[in-house]
This record gives sequence, structure tokens and C-alpha cells, in this order.
Amino acid sequence: MIEFPNYSRSYDRTRHAVRFWGYDSALEASFFIEDDALRRLQPDAHPNNESDFLNAFDSNVM
Repeated sequence: MIEFPNYSRSYDRTRHAVRFWGYDSALEASFFIEDDALRRLQPDAHPNNESDFLNAFDSNVM
């Protein structure tokens, strides 16, 4: 089972996505969620404002 105890995340401009990490026992895996998906969650996110995308991500983390 993948767990997400690491709340670190960052915006990756080259991928136009928020990067975050999960763990499966001792293995770390990197994940991305793209701008388009975050814009569906928060339609008022501005395309060139990375903090809007990070806020959209943070608002929807379980």
C-alpha cells in the first residue's frame, strides 16, 4: 500500500504539474498532478501562478 506521509510538494514548471512523494515501505515514489487536473478542482487558478496550483493541491489533499 502506498502511503503519503510526506507533505512536501513543489511546482515543476517543466511538467506544468505539482510534484509530491509517496512511500511503499522503504521505497519512495514521485507523483505528479498536472495543471489541467488542478484547474478542474479550482477553476479560478491562474495559468502562470504556481502558488494557485499549490493551493489547489493543498485544498484537496485527504
